[in-house]
Amino acid sequence: MLPNTKAGKYEKAEIAGHYIFGDHRFIEIKHAAQEMLGNKVNIDIYLVHHIKQAILRYMKLFRLLRYK
Repeated sequence: MLPNTKAGKYEKAEIAGHYIFGDHRFIEIKHAAQEMLGNKVNIDIYLVHHIKQAILRYMKLFRLLRYK
């Protein structure tokens, strides 16, 4: 990103994820894992769930979430 970008933290995180998850090495690993698992697990749903859980864990630890 350019030094004086107006992108916020959310946009920066999305852009970083885009590069990681769009990389051919990641895609190859993901396809290999899906082949090993067969139809038992949808790798995309699995990955999204676990990435969300990891992010939420840190958000809770750093008190970035408001609780009701």
